[in-house]
Amino acid sequence: MASRIDPTVIQRSENPSSPVNPLISALFSVPPLPAPISGCGACNKQSDSLIRCTGCKVMHYCCRGHMAAHWLAHRAECNRLDKHEFIGPIVEGCSAAFLANFNNLLGPAPFAWGPEVDLVQTEDTMSYLADLAQINTVASVKIQLDRVMGLLRMGLTEDAGMWDIPPALLLRLGRWQECYDLLKWYAAPTTDSPYLWKDEEYVVCRTKDADFFEPVDVFLYDPHSYAPEVHHTLAHHVFLALLKISLLLELQKMDSTAVVLRKRLPQELVDLVLGYVGDNPAISTDPRAMQYDARITLVNELSVQIFTVYRHVDHLNVHFWGALLSPDIHLRARPSSCRPGSVEEARVVLLRTHREWVLTPGAMDYIDGLRGREK
Repeated sequence: MASRIDPTVIQRSENPSSPVNPLISALFSVPPLPAPISGCGACNKQSDSLIRCTGCKVMHYCCRGHMAAHWLAHRAECNRLDKHEFIGPIVEGCSAAFLANFNNLLGPAPFAWGPEVDLVQTEDTMSYLADLAQINTVASVKIQLDRVMGLLRMGLTEDAGMWDIPPALLLRLGRWQECYDLLKWYAAPTTDSPYLWKDEEYVVCRTKDADFFEPVDVFLYDPHSYAPEVHHTLAHHVFLALLKISLLLELQKMDSTAVVLRKRLPQELVDLVLGYVGDNPAISTDPRAMQYDARITLVNELSVQIFTVYRHVDHLNVHFWGALLSPDIHLRARPSSCRPGSVEEARVVLLRTHREWVLTPGAMDYIDGLRGREK
Protein backbone atom coordinates (compact mmCIF):
# COMPACT_ATOMS: atom_id res chain seq x y z
CA MET A 1 0.00 0.00 0.00
CA ALA A 2 1.46 3.32 -1.04
CA SER A 3 2.11 5.79 1.73
CA ARG A 4 0.27 9.06 1.75
CA ILE A 5 2.11 12.08 0.49
CA ASP A 6 2.93 14.51 3.25
CA PRO A 7 2.72 18.02 1.73
CA THR A 8 4.71 19.49 4.61
CA VAL A 9 7.81 17.34 4.21
CA ILE A 10 10.77 19.64 3.66
CA GLN A 11 13.13 18.51 0.97
CA ARG A 12 16.53 19.44 2.27
CA SER A 13 18.89 20.95 -0.24
CA GLU A 14 21.94 18.93 -1.24
CA ASN A 15 23.78 22.21 -1.71
CA PRO A 16 26.40 22.38 1.06
CA SER A 17 25.67 26.08 1.54
CA SER A 18 22.16 27.19 2.43
CA PRO A 19 20.65 30.67 2.82
CA VAL A 20 19.58 31.95 6.22
CA ASN A 21 16.13 33.50 6.40
CA PRO A 22 16.59 36.95 8.00
CA LEU A 23 12.95 36.95 9.11
CA ILE A 24 13.54 33.89 11.29
CA SER A 25 16.64 35.58 12.68
CA ALA A 26 14.50 38.62 13.49
CA LEU A 27 12.11 36.43 15.48
CA PHE A 28 14.98 35.41 17.76
CA SER A 29 16.70 38.81 17.76
CA VAL A 30 15.38 39.88 21.14
CA PRO A 31 17.40 40.35 24.33
CA PRO A 32 17.62 37.33 26.66
CA LEU A 33 14.62 38.52 28.62
CA PRO A 34 13.44 36.81 31.79
CA ALA A 35 10.88 34.04 31.52
CA PRO A 36 7.55 35.15 29.99
CA ILE A 37 5.13 36.65 32.49
CA SER A 38 1.56 35.43 32.87
CA GLY A 39 0.32 38.14 35.24
CA CYS A 40 0.03 41.92 35.21
CA GLY A 41 2.40 43.63 32.80
CA ALA A 42 3.23 46.27 35.42
CA CYS A 43 3.54 44.23 38.64
CA ASN A 44 3.18 40.59 37.44
CA LYS A 45 0.34 40.04 39.91
CA GLN A 46 -1.52 36.81 39.18
CA SER A 47 -5.30 37.03 38.97
CA ASP A 48 -8.26 35.35 37.30
CA SER A 49 -9.71 38.73 36.34
CA LEU A 50 -6.83 40.39 34.46
CA ILE A 51 -7.70 43.14 31.98
CA ARG A 52 -6.43 42.50 28.45
CA CYS A 53 -4.83 45.27 26.41
CA THR A 54 -7.30 46.06 23.62
CA GLY A 55 -4.48 46.82 21.18
CA CYS A 56 -2.00 43.93 21.20
CA LYS A 57 -4.32 41.52 23.07
CA VAL A 58 -1.34 39.71 24.66
CA MET A 59 -0.54 42.07 27.56
CA HIS A 60 -2.69 41.91 30.69
CA TYR A 61 -3.12 44.13 33.74
CA CYS A 62 -4.54 43.73 37.23
CA CYS A 63 -6.22 47.15 37.13
CA ARG A 64 -6.76 50.10 34.80
CA GLY A 65 -4.36 52.19 36.87
CA HIS A 66 -1.49 49.84 36.06
CA MET A 67 -2.60 49.76 32.42
CA ALA A 68 -2.35 53.56 32.23
CA ALA A 69 0.96 53.64 34.11
CA HIS A 70 2.49 51.03 31.80
CA TRP A 71 1.23 52.58 28.57
CA LEU A 72 4.33 54.67 27.84
CA ALA A 73 6.56 51.60 28.08
CA HIS A 74 4.12 49.41 26.15
CA ARG A 75 2.89 51.84 23.48
CA ALA A 76 5.58 51.25 20.85
CA GLU A 77 5.25 47.45 21.03
CA CYS A 78 1.46 47.66 20.96
CA ASN A 79 1.31 50.03 17.99
CA ARG A 80 3.66 47.84 15.94
CA LEU A 81 1.19 44.98 16.18
CA ASP A 82 -1.76 47.03 14.91
CA LYS A 83 -0.52 46.89 11.32
CA HIS A 84 -0.49 43.07 11.46
CA GLU A 85 -4.03 42.66 12.75
CA PHE A 86 -5.36 41.40 9.42
CA ILE A 87 -3.04 38.38 9.30
CA GLY A 88 -4.73 36.32 12.03
CA PRO A 89 -8.08 35.80 10.25
CA ILE A 90 -6.28 34.95 7.00
CA VAL A 91 -4.20 32.23 8.66
CA GLU A 92 -7.30 30.79 10.33
CA GLY A 93 -9.17 30.88 7.02
CA CYS A 94 -6.33 29.08 5.27
CA SER A 95 -6.32 26.42 7.98
CA ALA A 96 -10.03 25.79 7.45
CA ALA A 97 -9.55 25.68 3.68
CA PHE A 98 -6.70 23.22 4.08
CA LEU A 99 -8.70 20.79 6.23
CA ALA A 100 -11.74 21.07 3.96
CA ASN A 101 -9.69 20.27 0.85
CA PHE A 102 -7.20 17.79 2.32
CA ASN A 103 -8.50 14.87 0.23
CA ASN A 104 -7.76 16.83 -2.95
CA LEU A 105 -4.11 16.99 -1.91
CA LEU A 106 -3.94 13.20 -2.21
CA GLY A 107 -5.87 12.87 -5.43
CA PRO A 108 -4.95 13.40 -9.08
CA ALA A 109 -5.96 17.08 -8.99
CA PRO A 110 -3.94 18.80 -6.25
CA PHE A 111 -5.62 21.53 -4.30
CA ALA A 112 -4.30 24.97 -5.34
CA TRP A 113 -3.81 27.62 -2.70
CA GLY A 114 -5.42 30.94 -3.52
CA PRO A 115 -3.95 34.45 -3.38
CA GLU A 116 -4.72 34.66 0.34
CA VAL A 117 -2.21 31.87 0.99
CA ASP A 118 0.43 33.72 -1.00
CA LEU A 119 -0.12 36.57 1.43
CA VAL A 120 0.51 34.24 4.39
CA GLN A 121 3.82 33.29 2.81
CA THR A 122 4.96 36.91 2.56
CA GLU A 123 7.27 38.73 4.90
CA ASP A 124 4.32 40.12 6.87
CA THR A 125 3.71 36.83 8.67
CA MET A 126 7.22 36.50 10.10
CA SER A 127 7.38 40.25 10.69
CA TYR A 128 4.24 39.91 12.81
CA LEU A 129 5.82 37.10 14.84
CA ALA A 130 9.03 39.10 15.32
CA ASP A 131 7.07 42.09 16.62
CA LEU A 132 4.98 39.81 18.81
CA ALA A 133 8.17 38.36 20.31
CA GLN A 134 9.03 41.80 21.70
CA ILE A 135 6.15 41.42 24.18
CA ASN A 136 7.39 38.98 26.79
CA THR A 137 4.17 37.39 27.98
CA VAL A 138 2.91 33.81 28.03
CA ALA A 139 -0.01 34.85 25.80
CA SER A 140 2.43 36.22 23.22
CA VAL A 141 4.53 33.05 23.17
CA LYS A 142 1.42 30.88 22.81
CA ILE A 143 0.26 32.86 19.78
CA GLN A 144 3.72 32.64 18.23
CA LEU A 145 3.65 28.87 18.73
CA ASP A 146 0.15 28.53 17.28
CA ARG A 147 1.02 30.56 14.19
CA VAL A 148 4.24 28.68 13.46
CA MET A 149 2.61 25.30 14.06
CA GLY A 150 -0.21 26.30 11.75
CA LEU A 151 2.15 27.27 8.94
CA LEU A 152 4.11 24.04 9.32
CA ARG A 153 1.01 21.89 9.53
CA MET A 154 -0.46 23.41 6.38
CA GLY A 155 2.84 23.17 4.51
CA LEU A 156 2.96 26.91 3.87
CA THR A 157 6.73 27.13 4.29
CA GLU A 158 9.66 25.20 2.91
CA ASP A 159 12.24 26.94 5.07
CA ALA A 160 13.95 24.31 7.24
CA GLY A 161 14.74 27.01 9.80
CA MET A 162 11.04 27.15 10.70
CA TRP A 163 11.40 23.74 12.35
CA ASP A 164 13.78 25.28 14.91
CA ILE A 165 11.11 27.63 16.27
CA PRO A 166 8.58 25.30 18.01
CA PRO A 167 11.07 23.62 20.39
CA ALA A 168 12.34 27.02 21.54
CA LEU A 169 8.82 28.30 22.21
CA LEU A 170 7.76 25.11 24.00
CA LEU A 171 10.78 25.36 26.30
CA ARG A 172 9.99 29.01 26.93
CA LEU A 173 6.51 27.96 28.06
CA GLY A 174 7.90 25.24 30.32
CA ARG A 175 6.25 22.50 28.26
CA TRP A 176 9.20 20.13 28.47
CA GLN A 177 7.32 16.95 27.63
CA GLU A 178 5.83 18.38 24.44
CA CYS A 179 9.23 19.71 23.42
CA TYR A 180 10.86 16.32 23.89
CA ASP A 181 8.02 14.57 22.04
CA LEU A 182 8.48 16.97 19.14
CA LEU A 183 12.26 16.50 19.05
CA LYS A 184 11.84 12.74 19.04
CA TRP A 185 9.30 12.88 16.25
CA TYR A 186 11.59 15.16 14.24
CA ALA A 187 14.35 12.55 14.57
CA ALA A 188 12.19 9.55 13.66
CA PRO A 189 11.91 8.84 9.91
CA THR A 190 8.42 8.08 8.67
CA THR A 191 6.80 7.48 5.29
CA ASP A 192 3.28 8.03 6.57
CA SER A 193 1.84 11.40 7.38
CA PRO A 194 2.53 11.99 11.09
CA TYR A 195 0.14 14.91 11.39
CA LEU A 196 -3.24 14.84 13.05
CA TRP A 197 -4.94 16.58 10.14
CA LYS A 198 -8.45 16.55 11.58
CA ASP A 199 -7.42 17.91 14.98
CA GLU A 200 -8.40 21.53 15.45
CA GLU A 201 -5.58 21.92 17.96
CA TYR A 202 -2.12 22.64 16.63
CA VAL A 203 -0.77 19.26 17.70
CA VAL A 204 1.71 18.19 15.06
CA CYS A 205 3.08 14.79 15.99
CA ARG A 206 1.99 11.36 17.07
CA THR A 207 4.79 10.93 19.59
CA LYS A 208 3.23 11.37 23.03
CA ASP A 209 4.71 11.05 26.52
CA ALA A 210 8.09 9.77 25.34
CA ASP A 211 10.47 8.73 28.11
CA PHE A 212 12.74 11.63 29.01
CA PHE A 213 15.39 9.26 30.28
CA GLU A 214 15.57 6.92 27.29
CA PRO A 215 18.86 6.48 25.37
CA VAL A 216 19.74 9.10 22.77
CA ASP A 217 20.68 6.67 19.99
CA VAL A 218 17.75 7.71 17.78
CA PHE A 219 19.12 11.27 17.66
CA LEU A 220 22.72 10.43 16.76
CA TYR A 221 22.98 10.97 13.04
CA ASP A 222 24.13 13.77 10.79
CA PRO A 223 21.28 16.24 10.16
CA HIS A 224 23.29 17.74 7.31
CA SER A 225 22.76 14.60 5.23
CA TYR A 226 19.95 14.57 2.69
CA ALA A 227 17.01 12.91 4.42
CA PRO A 228 13.58 14.11 3.24
CA GLU A 229 11.77 11.86 5.71
CA VAL A 230 13.14 13.60 8.82
CA HIS A 231 13.20 17.20 10.04
CA HIS A 232 15.99 17.06 12.62
CA THR A 233 18.52 19.91 12.58
CA LEU A 234 21.65 20.89 14.48
CA ALA A 235 19.52 23.18 16.64
CA HIS A 236 17.42 20.18 17.67
CA HIS A 237 20.55 18.39 18.90
CA VAL A 238 21.36 21.49 20.94
CA PHE A 239 17.83 21.60 22.38
CA LEU A 240 18.14 17.90 23.23
CA ALA A 241 21.34 18.58 25.17
CA LEU A 242 19.62 21.42 27.02
CA LEU A 243 16.63 19.24 27.91
CA LYS A 244 18.82 16.44 29.23
CA ILE A 245 20.91 18.88 31.27
CA SER A 246 17.72 20.42 32.69
CA LEU A 247 16.56 16.97 33.76
CA LEU A 248 19.89 16.22 35.39
CA LEU A 249 19.91 19.51 37.29
CA GLU A 250 16.35 18.86 38.48
CA LEU A 251 17.29 15.42 39.79
CA GLN A 252 20.37 16.78 41.52
CA LYS A 253 18.24 19.46 43.18
CA MET A 254 15.80 16.82 44.37
CA ASP A 255 18.66 14.69 45.70
CA SER A 256 20.19 17.61 47.62
CA THR A 257 16.79 18.41 49.12
CA ALA A 258 16.24 14.78 50.10
CA VAL A 259 19.60 14.63 51.90
CA VAL A 260 18.62 17.59 54.09
CA LEU A 261 15.03 16.48 54.74
CA ARG A 262 15.96 12.89 55.52
CA LYS A 263 17.67 14.04 58.71
CA ARG A 264 14.45 15.51 60.10
CA LEU A 265 11.49 13.82 58.42
CA PRO A 266 10.31 10.26 57.82
CA GLN A 267 10.75 8.94 54.28
CA GLU A 268 7.02 9.20 53.50
CA LEU A 269 7.08 12.95 54.11
CA VAL A 270 10.36 13.33 52.21
CA ASP A 271 8.79 11.70 49.15
CA LEU A 272 5.77 13.99 49.47
CA VAL A 273 7.93 17.13 49.61
CA LEU A 274 10.10 16.01 46.69
CA GLY A 275 7.02 16.02 44.48
CA TYR A 276 6.91 19.81 44.84
CA VAL A 277 10.64 20.52 44.50
CA GLY A 278 11.13 20.13 40.76
CA ASP A 279 9.93 22.56 38.11
CA ASN A 280 9.21 19.75 35.67
CA PRO A 281 5.95 17.90 36.42
CA ALA A 282 7.13 14.94 34.34
CA ILE A 283 9.92 14.41 36.87
CA SER A 284 7.95 15.14 40.03
CA THR A 285 5.40 12.48 39.07
CA ASP A 286 7.94 9.87 37.95
CA PRO A 287 8.28 7.17 40.64
CA ARG A 288 11.91 6.62 39.64
CA ALA A 289 12.75 10.17 40.68
CA MET A 290 11.21 9.60 44.11
CA GLN A 291 13.39 6.60 45.00
CA TYR A 292 16.98 7.23 46.01
CA ASP A 293 18.63 4.28 44.24
CA ALA A 294 16.60 4.77 41.05
CA ARG A 295 17.32 8.50 41.12
CA ILE A 296 21.07 7.92 41.34
CA THR A 297 20.81 5.50 38.41
CA LEU A 298 18.96 8.13 36.37
CA VAL A 299 21.59 10.76 37.21
CA ASN A 300 24.38 8.46 36.03
CA GLU A 301 22.53 7.54 32.84
CA LEU A 302 21.75 11.18 32.06
CA SER A 303 25.39 12.16 32.59
CA VAL A 304 26.45 9.63 29.96
CA GLN A 305 23.68 10.70 27.57
CA ILE A 306 24.56 14.38 27.92
CA PHE A 307 28.22 13.74 27.22
CA THR A 308 27.25 11.67 24.17
CA VAL A 309 25.06 14.46 22.76
CA TYR A 310 27.71 17.04 23.67
CA ARG A 311 30.36 15.14 21.68
CA HIS A 312 27.92 14.64 18.80
CA VAL A 313 27.19 18.37 18.56
CA ASP A 314 30.92 19.06 18.74
CA HIS A 315 31.43 16.60 15.89
CA LEU A 316 28.75 18.30 13.78
CA ASN A 317 30.04 21.81 14.47
CA VAL A 318 33.25 22.33 16.42
CA HIS A 319 32.50 26.05 16.85
CA PHE A 320 29.16 25.84 18.64
CA TRP A 321 30.00 25.16 22.29
CA GLY A 322 32.68 27.84 22.32
CA ALA A 323 30.20 30.31 20.82
CA LEU A 324 27.63 29.40 23.48
CA LEU A 325 30.05 30.14 26.31
CA SER A 326 31.38 33.36 24.72
CA PRO A 327 28.31 34.53 22.81
CA ASP A 328 28.62 38.31 22.46
CA ILE A 329 30.36 38.62 19.09
CA HIS A 330 28.45 35.64 17.69
CA LEU A 331 25.01 36.94 18.67
CA ARG A 332 25.70 40.25 16.92
CA ALA A 333 26.53 38.50 13.64
CA ARG A 334 23.79 37.93 11.07
CA PRO A 335 25.08 35.45 8.45
CA SER A 336 23.20 35.46 5.16
CA SER A 337 24.20 31.86 4.45
CA CYS A 338 26.01 29.03 6.19
CA ARG A 339 27.73 25.74 5.46
CA PRO A 340 27.52 22.65 7.65
CA GLY A 341 30.18 22.78 10.34
CA SER A 342 31.02 26.44 9.74
CA VAL A 343 31.22 29.24 12.29
CA GLU A 344 28.29 30.87 10.45
CA GLU A 345 26.14 27.81 11.15
CA ALA A 346 27.19 27.95 14.82
CA ARG A 347 26.09 31.58 14.96
CA VAL A 348 22.72 30.87 13.35
CA VAL A 349 22.00 28.00 15.75
CA LEU A 350 23.23 30.03 18.73
CA LEU A 351 20.81 32.84 17.89
CA ARG A 352 17.94 30.35 17.82
CA THR A 353 18.83 28.56 21.07
CA HIS A 354 20.70 31.06 23.27
CA ARG A 355 17.68 32.50 25.09
CA GLU A 356 16.59 29.08 26.34
CA TRP A 357 20.10 28.40 27.69
CA VAL A 358 20.06 31.71 29.55
CA LEU A 359 16.65 30.87 31.05
CA THR A 360 17.99 27.54 32.38
CA PRO A 361 20.22 28.33 35.38
CA GLY A 362 23.27 26.09 35.59
CA ALA A 363 23.01 24.70 32.05
CA MET A 364 25.87 26.72 30.54
CA ASP A 365 27.99 26.09 33.64
CA TYR A 366 27.52 22.37 33.03
CA ILE A 367 28.73 22.73 29.43
CA ASP A 368 31.67 24.79 30.67
CA GLY A 369 32.54 21.92 33.00
CA LEU A 370 32.44 19.43 30.14
CA ARG A 371 34.75 21.59 28.04
CA GLY A 372 37.13 21.98 30.96
CA ARG A 373 37.18 18.22 31.46
CA GLU A 374 38.21 17.68 27.84
CA LYS A 375 41.13 20.11 27.96
